[in-house]
Order: sequence, then structure tokens, then C-alpha cells
Amino acid sequence: MKFKQVYLLTLFSFFLFSSTAFATGYEGLVVSLPFVSKNKKYTDGDTVEILFQGQTSRVRLANIDAPEMDQPSGSKAKEFLDSLIAGRVVWVVEHGIDENYVPLVRIYLDELDINKFMLEYGFAWYTNEYSDDAELLTIMEEAKRLKKGIWSFPDQVPPWEWRKRKREKKSSGNTTDFNCGQKRRCWQMGSCEEAMFYLNTCGVTSLDGDRDGVPCEKICRKAEKGM
Repeated sequence: MKFKQVYLLTLFSFFLFSSTAFATGYEGLVVSLPFVSKNKKYTDGDTVEILFQGQTSRVRLANIDAPEMDQPSGSKAKEFLDSLIAGRVVWVVEHGIDENYVPLVRIYLDELDINKFMLEYGFAWYTNEYSDDAELLTIMEEAKRLKKGIWSFPDQVPPWEWRKRKREKKSSGNTTDFNCGQKRRCWQMGSCEEAMFYLNTCGVTSLDGDRDGVPCEKICRKAEKGM
């Protein structure tokens, strides 16, 4: 194939992609939000706040599910997403809504597909709950094979399974309420769940000495293996 033909084919593909994806989206500013438990105003590694035409709205990244904030590596996934797009102007393409009426979107920073990037670097699971995308599944499997991000730790629990277990605990009355007290050391923690609460909600960063998002390694690694 001659260079001119290749150039024209590439140019055509670019305009086709632009017309089917970017033309149907909108430009917005990603608002970075700190983790605040009291009023639940926080986002995890698959959810962001977008400022568009003077209004701020929450959106979810389509086809991916990042660890919950109270899961091991949950804070790391959020930090990774924030490092990519917090405070940046991005292109947002809507792909429907979830069961809570939150828009599902694909986010692009220049030519970077953020949804794919989260999977590629191992900070989210692929999910086909609302639509299928075989390419994203392949990207996740490759990250898993290479042990990137969350896949560097054994026995990862999918976020939907984590949420299910929490609901079951709540419905059975087997819940534990934690409060931000004076605890600052791992030997004071009664469980990984309590350690995660003190790290993410109370901001006791001393529990996570290596800054990998997993507090009290001995407690939480043991809890993961027991799941």
C-alpha cells in the first residue's frame, strides 16, 4: 500500500473516530475531592466530579470498577486516577446511566483514554454490567498477568463482591461502628476493617508505612488470604 493511501486511511479513521466519539461529548473540568466520610462527599478510583457549564455533577467511568475506599488498595486507585486528571480539562463521552442514575462515561485527556489507562496499570476491574468491550477485558487480563497495581497483591476481592459482603453483614446485624479515637498503631487495631477505617476516614497515615494503600500489612494480608 502506498504512503498516500496509508495516510488517507489513517486520516479517515481519525475523522470516523472523532465523529462517533468526541463529537457526542462535552468538555469539563475534573474537580478533585478529598476523602470526607462525615458527609460522604468522596470519590473512589472510578468516580469523579465534573464541572460543566457552572454545574458540578458526579460521573462514573464506564466498564471499570475500582476498589472501594475501605478495601486494600482503594486509596491507591483513587490517588492514581487523581494524579491523571484532577484539575484537568477533559473530554467526556456519555455511555448511559447506572442503577443510581449516575452517568456512565468514557473520559479522554487529550488522546489518552482514562478508562483504558486505569485497567492497563492495574487499578480497576473490567465490568460488562452495562455494556461489553472485549478490548478492555484483554487489557485487564494483561495487567493481571504482569501483576500491575492491585494485581501485585494476592487474592484480590472484586469491588462488587466486597459491597455484597458489606450488605450481607448489615442485613444480618453483624456490623461494627468505628469512631476516630486515639488509636495510632497497628497493635491497637482489632481487624483490617478497623485499620482501613482509621487510614481512610481518620487519616492515620502512620498505619500505612510503605504508602501502598494497605494499612497494617500483617493484619490485612492475613484477612485477604482468609477470604
